[in-house]
Amino acid sequence: MSKFIQIILSLIIVINISIISTFDYKPSDTAIIVECETTAYGSTFEVVVEPSWSKHGSKRFLDLVDNGYFTNIPIYRVVYNYIVGFGTNPNTKEWEKKYRPIIDESRRPEHNDYFRGFIGLQGVLNNVNTRNLDFYIAMTDNYELGTLKVWDVPFGFISKTSLDKVVGRFNGQYGDNYPNFDRGLEVAKIRNEGEEYLKKFPRIDRILSCRRKQKEEL
Repeated sequence: MSKFIQIILSLIIVINISIISTFDYKPSDTAIIVECETTAYGSTFEVVVEPSWSKHGSKRFLDLVDNGYFTNIPIYRVVYNYIVGFGTNPNTKEWEKKYRPIIDESRRPEHNDYFRGFIGLQGVLNNVNTRNLDFYIAMTDNYELGTLKVWDVPFGFISKTSLDKVVGRFNGQYGDNYPNFDRGLEVAKIRNEGEEYLKKFPRIDRILSCRRKQKEEL
């Protein structure tokens, strides 16, 4: 596929994603802004962390940001118009020695419907109190996310500019995780086989680093 065609397809994807949402959240006075550098086109995206939405979820995310967890980690699930997933990486086993799963929380009533841009901690299907080191970003107004799983509690959102210019352009050629998608990544193998396994997916995008933005930068 030529570079020109790749750019055109990327633009089409971004346009399609950007017009399907009623997303219109603004940071609150207590919001904390996190900036993440990636390998994707556009490079940097911002996470608006709202501690009042999810006390435990926001604390876990910020603790990981402050301690350097988001360093060269693969964005292992990219399903346009549905979801993006990341977190598990070749060093996850070491981090699990320090970080244990957090307890589930109740969603605020206004979050029973999920909107494009919401970010939260990923739990284990049909289990409780399993949120730990994996995260998801909703890529459309997706009511299934907000109604079926007790751990679907957003702790913030991705700024609209970041969604359109960066997150919406993550490389989606590997699609959903295996076995949902035959060519997708197996999260367990990322954890157990590390970079040797990731070599099979050379075009995967990564989060290179994340940091809190200081007040003078806002």
